[in-house]
Amino acid sequence: MKTKTFLTAGAAVLLFTGCAVLTVDVDVYTGPLANTREVQTEQVISLVMGAKPLLVQLRDHLEVASRPSYEVQTRGAGELIRQRGGLEKEMIRFRAHDWYWAGFVAPSGLDGLHLNNDHALRVNDILVLYDDQTPAVFGALIERGREIVQRYQANQDILFPLDNAADKKSWSRIAPGIKDGSARAAYEAFFVAENGRRVAEPLLVWLRKRHPSAGPIPEFNAALVHYFRTNQVIVKEAEKLFGKDELDDEPAREFFRQADRLLHAYEECRSALHDLALLSVRGLKAVADGGFASAADSNYVAQSVAAFAATVITPSPHWNSTKAGTAWNPAVKALAAEPQPDAKTARAVLEAGMLRDPGTMATSLLELDTQLARQGHDLVSDSGSLSELRLPGDLKQELAYLNQAAGSALNTGRDPKGLETLIDEYRLMAANPTNTTLAKRAQTAEFHCLMDSLVAFGEKVATLGNTDTLLNSGGDAEAHRYVSVLQYVGNAILVHVDELQHWSDHAQRSKRQRPLAVAALRDAGFTNSFLTDTNQLKNMDAKDVLAAEIEALRAAHVKAMSEAGTGTEADPDAAPAHGSPDKFVRALDEAIQMRNGKIYLRPASAYLRSSYPATTLNVNESVGWNNQLERQAWRGIPIIGGLFDSSSRARLTELRELDKQSWQNIN
Repeated sequence: MKTKTFLTAGAAVLLFTGCAVLTVDVDVYTGPLANTREVQTEQVISLVMGAKPLLVQLRDHLEVASRPSYEVQTRGAGELIRQRGGLEKEMIRFRAHDWYWAGFVAPSGLDGLHLNNDHALRVNDILVLYDDQTPAVFGALIERGREIVQRYQANQDILFPLDNAADKKSWSRIAPGIKDGSARAAYEAFFVAENGRRVAEPLLVWLRKRHPSAGPIPEFNAALVHYFRTNQVIVKEAEKLFGKDELDDEPAREFFRQADRLLHAYEECRSALHDLALLSVRGLKAVADGGFASAADSNYVAQSVAAFAATVITPSPHWNSTKAGTAWNPAVKALAAEPQPDAKTARAVLEAGMLRDPGTMATSLLELDTQLARQGHDLVSDSGSLSELRLPGDLKQELAYLNQAAGSALNTGRDPKGLETLIDEYRLMAANPTNTTLAKRAQTAEFHCLMDSLVAFGEKVATLGNTDTLLNSGGDAEAHRYVSVLQYVGNAILVHVDELQHWSDHAQRSKRQRPLAVAALRDAGFTNSFLTDTNQLKNMDAKDVLAAEIEALRAAHVKAMSEAGTGTEADPDAAPAHGSPDKFVRALDEAIQMRNGKIYLRPASAYLRSSYPATTLNVNESVGWNNQLERQAWRGIPIIGGLFDSSSRARLTELRELDKQSWQNIN
């Protein structure tokens, strides 16, 4: 019974002790107030630019680490070491692609998807904010170009397959029906590709003998295919090879099918090349129309479009038979006057003309293509032979550049100017001698555009860091380490920009109130000279006007004190000419109160480096939320209380480290 009573009493004591004691921790900051706003602005800009390589590293890590061959199967040290080595090598391979950029990467390209991981795509969507938004027309053009190239590659794979199993199977059905050995050898060389090459020369020799009326057949080109189609050469060949009575047999039917398949693939490749040429001309017209966010973006897109167009458009001797228009671009006129244009020279001339005047180049090339079409040719006629019917490697590279340039066109709902452009424009504006102070810069459009874009960027980064997106990404622990960095960058930007925006709004409001303050002082009967000095007033706000009036009152106060009690010769006891000093004291007090009401009070957030929110992402449990009353109750037990809260010292160390990150470094 006594034991039960003792335990009950002890529990009651603990309860009352816990409820009666409340410890309040007070952080006392004894340093200077805060950095100047100029320094705060530079801090935000530096944070944004410093975050770019971190975001690139995170994007690449999430993408490469998500690939199945690098998933961790065990948690052994040896397995982790092997994975790290493989991951680093794969990261190098990933960054060696032609389409890779140390920044925003077009999510997909001609060779398929560049980024497959959803979380890597989210980070990539933040990186696009650094770049200018290309006009939307280029997004549509690149999508159309992608479709054309895919059509080209599908038909090119038919003409030049690396795996000729389908060709061999088809030929095995055709060969038994061809009795002539020379014909069989000629058609086999053409119908069955070897090592990605299709040899047409033996077939051309055979056709010259069998069809002398076709004239000279120097190569397998569009003219030859046109002759085949219009003169039913395939049917005539089948009749001679298999006999008229055996055209319904399997060898002849397969011959028709394979011949038509190859000719159709050739025509589709030629058509795709011509479509790419016309698409590049549309790109030149879009460049001439403008609408770019910056000159840098315009120059980059113009160079990419010109390089692509000059590669796919191939001047030929057929250009010499056209009639140049009076408004044609000089570069097109010069190439059309050449009887046999050199390929390299022609490409250089075309590209230079496109960069110099893309508008007239587009118009001239479209008119030229129309004239060539009447003759059965087009802008890519010089690339018509079977041996030349391949996408050149440099054309693929130019397509990759165009794809990258147009990648940001689909990123809507943002300022067309990227962060890098906005920062450059802000620095250029700040270098102007008339904008030496942040107060003047804050009134410019460059400042407000930059601040608005920084908010959008900071919100995206903070959302990525403050939610469980990365923790649930399936990546390894190294990817999770970016959480704290993203929280710091995103939240710090939002806090600083918010304070700068509040200050800027207050400064502009005070500037707008200047005429009201001047009018009020004039109506009250003040006649100070600065109230009529227009040049002086235009650089002042309402607070400055009141400050100037305070200085005038102080000067009058000094004058009144110097005259106090002096009177005049006629009346020695008369009041001073400028009034009683006490009157000026009361007026000064009221004027100071009016001016103080115009002063901007910096919020507490201005003194913080970042906000460290209480979220589920606090990876160290020792700094999580705890029941403070319960902890104090245990600590309150005499002698042994410290044993129940042995983690206090370690936790205090963690909290001190967080506090260091919360306070701003003050100069």
